[in-house]
Amino acid sequence: MKKIYNILIAEDDEPSAKLVLSTLDRYNFSVSHVLDGQQALSQVQLRKFDLIISDIIMPRMDGLLFLEKANEQIENTPVILLTASAEKENVRRAALHKITFYLLKPITPLKLMEKIKEALKIDEDWLVDKKMIPFKVLVSMAGVGHAKATLFGCPGKKSEDEIYAEIVNFMARNVGIAKVTLEIKEEFAYENKCVEILEAAVARLGKSGKINLEDISISGGYTKYADVVKIRNSKDLSRCVIEMT
Repeated sequence: MKKIYNILIAEDDEPSAKLVLSTLDRYNFSVSHVLDGQQALSQVQLRKFDLIISDIIMPRMDGLLFLEKANEQIENTPVILLTASAEKENVRRAALHKITFYLLKPITPLKLMEKIKEALKIDEDWLVDKKMIPFKVLVSMAGVGHAKATLFGCPGKKSEDEIYAEIVNFMARNVGIAKVTLEIKEEFAYENKCVEILEAAVARLGKSGKINLEDISISGGYTKYADVVKIRNSKDLSRCVIEMT
């Protein structure tokens, strides 16, 4: 499995944020989006990022003040600044913080990706295009009263429905199933909201009354890369049997 890059985006402008988020969502990036410098500062104090993409003009705390205050936490982190302003004072302040790239809006997905790859010092081979690994669910019998649902590829917005429907339909055709194993391939982890998707599908299975959450086990390559803290803090997933690899 290829590396998942953690990227922080600080951008309050909705059109710009939407462009950046939709561009990054296609690849193996785990994205955290905040709306101002104060929120961005809180994020870098909690965790490390591989790259920071920040606007300059934002409410509460602007991008440059955020970089000044976070200097110690992000000393070796590449930074891409996005701004609609080419004022000399902003350029001068940005230069003081060893900004990796300074991009004027409006930006394009192509230009953004070019700068991201340069900032991370990676080439195209390091990227995973999630569209090339479509999601699918295959359900089969794993033993008497035991069904196994194998989850392939990278999930999308409707994957929760697909997981739930495939398992419930299989159970309807095979009466007497009392245990379900979700064997999840590692590619599942490329989706930024993979835990939330899995949690929603499992919750629906529990509410259906067809199976108890304690009789659902989660295994496969995904567990090696899964956010264990999120899973253990989940009201529904924490009741399942997690077979870590």
